[in-house]
Amino acid sequence: QWAILTHEDAWSLKSYENIKKYVSSEIRRPEPIASKMRNQFLLHCCDVVRKHSSGDNMIVNETHALYMVQLTKFVLEGYPREKTDGVIVANETLPDSLFRELTAYLNRRRTIPTAPPLRKPSSASVALPDFNHTKALTERLQILRYVYGLSSKVEMSSQLLDHLWSLCTLPVDREAIMEFVAHASKSEICSSAPPENKNASNGLSNTPVCDKLHAVFSNEVSIRVFQNLFCASNVGWESLGEVAYQSFQMLYQNSLVGTNDALNACALDALWRICLSAGNDNVACQAMKDLLSLYSMPAAPIDGDVADSSKSTDNGGNRFSKRIFDCLSEVKEGLQRGEISSERSAERCIRILKSAFEQSIIGGGNGAVVERLQSLQVGDLGIYLNEIPHGLRGISACKTIAIMGKVSGSNDQSQRFSLDVHPLQTVASVKAQIARRFNHD
Repeated sequence: QWAILTHEDAWSLKSYENIKKYVSSEIRRPEPIASKMRNQFLLHCCDVVRKHSSGDNMIVNETHALYMVQLTKFVLEGYPREKTDGVIVANETLPDSLFRELTAYLNRRRTIPTAPPLRKPSSASVALPDFNHTKALTERLQILRYVYGLSSKVEMSSQLLDHLWSLCTLPVDREAIMEFVAHASKSEICSSAPPENKNASNGLSNTPVCDKLHAVFSNEVSIRVFQNLFCASNVGWESLGEVAYQSFQMLYQNSLVGTNDALNACALDALWRICLSAGNDNVACQAMKDLLSLYSMPAAPIDGDVADSSKSTDNGGNRFSKRIFDCLSEVKEGLQRGEISSERSAERCIRILKSAFEQSIIGGGNGAVVERLQSLQVGDLGIYLNEIPHGLRGISACKTIAIMGKVSGSNDQSQRFSLDVHPLQTVASVKAQIARRFNHD
């Protein structure tokens, strides 16, 4: 049955699923019955995988090559979970072989536009769908994540990730590798269920099994990958979509352990690029929200031209002003050169400014100035300078105006009172001051 299952045309057999179920039940038998069988099957899979990754300019049946990688995971799932760590350590070349097979496939992909044609199916076979390179890459990455995740003693180095990244240059490949890295950066729960079995005497259970997969690499590697790869200037956000950006967010959160100013600064630089260059507008919108969220942190990340990261968000606001005007200067130069993408960047700069203004406490929201002045102590110049922006300072900054109004429920009697307002205040903030005076929401 195993010989049939590993044949190049196994997938085309009508009885394929029945054969697979039979082999699955056999390798899941109680110990030590299935132990020798599993080890033998795993060694066979490793030999075939190594053959496909040899790089000897051999013609590879891509469908069968992917199938043998899938079959490797199939055999590993037959081991008791408590033994898989030892199996990966004992077969220490297995993760490396799967990695080499993946890189060999990516190298072949550059020269193979389509998969080799399948033979005409016979009456005993079924037609297979066309080979899908995107699905093949995703499958391989998922299996690689599974195999590395079975053991806490085997980790992927940053050099291997750098090499894999350099091979995934197409947008669809870049999204796949970003998704792989994001999920592989933390421990996950992988749910799998044994095949259905109606014979209770063999000791098999139909209860789903939840396996914990370890992180594929350390947190140090995760930080390095985020800073050097995900935040690089040549990621290519023009052609990437929401999956790539969700992976960017996930890896940032997984890598952020405690306060890391360097990581935040890299994320900030990358978010500016994503906001202005993303070809997907949904990605740009989410990046704008994350960008402004970073600036609203109690200790906003800073650039080298700002002295101290412990400064308040006011300093972050000053830097925001510098960054947005730098972007606008670049956009102006791009427009002068006739770059079409600069029009989109200009529009997004305006959107960022508008959103920042709406979120800012000095942006004219209801009660903005009131909230600023409410906590001030008379005579405390230091608090005054910290709380009141430069544009709202000065002897003649505020003017006293007389207001006459009627309060509902007070027999329509008019009341006269004075109010200090600033010329830069909006009508909404003045209304909020009046409402606060009368305890009116």
